[in-house]
Amino acid sequence: MSQYRTRLVTGIRKVILNAKHKSVPINQVYKQKIYSKFSNKGKQNFISYVMNSNRIMQSKIIKKQSSKIFKNIKKIFRINIKKHLSNK
Repeated sequence: MSQYRTRLVTGIRKVILNAKHKSVPINQVYKQKIYSKFSNKGKQNFISYVMNSNRIMQSKIIKKQSSKIFKNIKKIFRINIKKHLSNK
């Protein structure tokens, strides 16, 4: 999970920096790509694998670890947008 979180944070930073360099307004940052790549909305990613294994194994530990993923993505977005807005 820590490697997933590291990739998530770097992916979000890249999206925000690309939007900043292309002069795209912050409220129009392309979140759909991040959601499909790092959340259960995507078809072939780590979280989809975790959800499938949870469905097969019916493990409470897996469910607990993966239950707050979408909230974490939104939280990391907010934190990074605030950082890059203050660096103007």
